[in-house]
Amino acid sequence: MQSRWLYPLLALLMLAGITLAARQGIASAFHFKSVFYLDSWHQGKAATAQSYQDAKAAAEQAVKLDRANPHYRLMLARTLEWGHYQQLEPIDPTRLQALYRHAVAQRPTWGDGYAAYAYALAWVLDQPGAAAEQLLLADTHGPFMPQPLLLSVRLANDFWPQLPAEFKAQYFRNQLKLAKAYYPVYRDFVSLSRNSPLQSVQCAYLRQQALSNAEFGRLQRDLCRHWPKITG
Repeated sequence: MQSRWLYPLLALLMLAGITLAARQGIASAFHFKSVFYLDSWHQGKAATAQSYQDAKAAAEQAVKLDRANPHYRLMLARTLEWGHYQQLEPIDPTRLQALYRHAVAQRPTWGDGYAAYAYALAWVLDQPGAAAEQLLLADTHGPFMPQPLLLSVRLANDFWPQLPAEFKAQYFRNQLKLAKAYYPVYRDFVSLSRNSPLQSVQCAYLRQQALSNAEFGRLQRDLCRHWPKITG
């Protein structure tokens, strides 16, 4: 008697699983279509009204088909930002923030999600103080993640007087992490810091920290050339 109901139930569960997998597969295809457009724009291809609408429609479909994937919400947000930058469509601040908040809520330990939201707050919505709060959250979940660390440098460079004291204190602690980072991250740190209005302050702070001879030497060569030579 039990088998009479067991096999139909298994068949229904299998069908539901296949349907879900199909939806996720189609969502992934739409997602990568929007990724393709953004990559081509970053590489210098002009964004037209048609290509922007195609990218946006693809990103919206990905979210609609798979609402559990926070990456899809971030891609839609980035696409909307690009349309704003290219003056193809005015940004809707409420919608943009809702996309980021939902994505972060879905994956609260994802430091890059906080960083992406911080970028939008600072450079799209002109809310640097709120951006600093997101980067502080990112630090609590992943204190050595490169994207939030490097974005904190950019935020400090562009908005220092407008930033809260807690972020400024964390910014200096992050300087030491970046100064000791592996080369690709260190290289980006130096690139952001060379023409920074905070460069002399950065170097003064780092000079007081426990640096190895190798770390001292590369900082002296790349960023803080006024430091005295190591002797002995």
